[in-house]
Amino acid sequence: MERLVAIVGQLIVEIAADEVGEQGGRHMLANTRIIPGGRSYRQALYAKQHGYSSILLGRIGDDHYGKLILDSLNGLGISTQFIDVSK
Repeated sequence: MERLVAIVGQLIVEIAADEVGEQGGRHMLANTRIIPGGRSYRQALYAKQHGYSSILLGRIGDDHYGKLILDSLNGLGISTQFIDVSK
């Protein structure tokens, strides 16, 4: 029997960077990158890693970041059929 989990929530992008130092109260960053994230994304990824099929229910924008999220989820084999893409 298939183990299935449905997740409802935010799908966002996160900005990740490596901190390379601090100078005068300012943090210096390197290797800045934009990655798919948010609580729902991480829960779906965790469920997938533990043998569950995941279905995400949410909304993303019809822009570069929305495409980044969809491409990533599809690449991981996580269902995106209930993700609404809005303008």
